[in-house]
Amino acid sequence: MATWEDFEQEAPELAALVRARFEAEKHHVLATLRKDGSPRVSGTEVDFVGADA
Repeated sequence: MATWEDFEQEAPELAALVRARFEAEKHHVLATLRKDGSPRVSGTEVDFVGADA
């Protein structure tokens, strides 16, 4: 599994955009679809801590 540091090295511009988006707000919602097509919604909180955040 790649670390955040790996991601920053491979795609620094995208990593900066993603990090700024996550740091803009404390709470986030991830919405996906199950195999049967029904929705799944998960609340998350994101914190960046250390080099391998």
